[in-house]
Amino acid sequence: MGLPFLAKVLEKHKQSLFENKANPKIPLNFNKAAGIAKERPYALLNEFNIDQEGNVCILN
Repeated sequence: MGLPFLAKVLEKHKQSLFENKANPKIPLNFNKAAGIAKERPYALLNEFNIDQEGNVCILN
């Protein structure tokens, strides 16, 4: 489950960079998503969001 989630995040980030919606100087931060995935791995199947600070957040 982890690799497909990571691939989706990177693809979305790449698209955001292409559309100038994300700052290329801000790295992605998976801390919040990793915390959720550690306790509930199936949550990686949910939708996610990347905020302006680069935080990858899994939505409920």
